[in-house]
Amino acid sequence: MSAAAPADWYRTSFAENHAALYRAEDGPGQVALAMEILRPAGGERVLDLACGTGGRLLELCRRGFDAVGSDVRQGLLEAALGESEIAGLEPWFIEGDPRELGAVEDFDIVLSLGAGAFGHCGSDEEDLRAFEAVAAALRPGGRLLAQLPNRLNVEAALPDRTWIESDGARDTIEQRWDGNAGRIQGTRASVLLDDPDLEDTAPSPFQRRVYSLEELETMLERAGLTLAGIYNEAGANRPPLVEQWEVYVVARK
Repeated sequence: MSAAAPADWYRTSFAENHAALYRAEDGPGQVALAMEILRPAGGERVLDLACGTGGRLLELCRRGFDAVGSDVRQGLLEAALGESEIAGLEPWFIEGDPRELGAVEDFDIVLSLGAGAFGHCGSDEEDLRAFEAVAAALRPGGRLLAQLPNRLNVEAALPDRTWIESDGARDTIEQRWDGNAGRIQGTRASVLLDDPDLEDTAPSPFQRRVYSLEELETMLERAGLTLAGIYNEAGANRPPLVEQWEVYVVARK
């Protein structure tokens, strides 16, 4: 296993061809699940944290939401802007760190789906800043929906190696669970399948904090949010099972 990931690994660790993987994300499917869980009235102002190349953001616009996308990586936002222009849609974009949103009671809903915006910082106190920024950005009664790793599954069945693949790209991920730190530590390397010579031959380190439900509830309370529900990938409100890789957490301001 390589050296520990730097604190800002998420800004620089992705190869340029990693954007191809984001384009393959199921934006409409993710938004459909969010709608099933949140049951919004329609027309709400929504912030998509870590919006990537904009698949969810454009689907939110198509559904009539006042949608804003935020990401720390300029290249992904440029791709998202290009996709929105092709689709004839006009979402807003914010380039910046989720800990420094600067928004005050601007949004009815904040989404953190896919890899999301939480757990990537180097310490719990820095993660808390991200939750606090979301709490500040939500209007009273507003809700956060966050897709997070299920610690029960990580502790029991984290694979040493896994892959994320689209029609044109693949990420190879090697990882291990550090129970003392409560973090997944690993490396990832991207390759374009139609041009393997472009492989990122120096795998980049990453890390991800994985909270227990008790730790997460405490983190949310410190940020000024209240845990309102835990959902599975089918949108059912129920405690997580060991076989679930992820959970969907709803918190309310």
